[in-house]
Amino acid sequence: MSFLDVNPDCWLLALNCACSVVNLTAEKTLGWRAPQEVATGETPDISVLLHFVFWDVVHCARHANKQPGLQNGQEI
Repeated sequence: MSFLDVNPDCWLLALNCACSVVNLTAEKTLGWRAPQEVATGETPDISVLLHFVFWDVVHCARHANKQPGLQNGQEI
């Protein structure tokens, strides 16, 4: 959190992110299966781990402009 200059009040978000990574990462002691896979029997989707990191800036397009004075197509 200090490396990314994250507000200390966001410690719970950081802990949640760390738990998600641990639950989706294969373990040797589990036969190279993820803990979530062992618990549910389904192969977990790890694509979210490959695209984003904790406290990463994310840009998305504004599809419906409901705020006056803003142009359509702006990134938010």
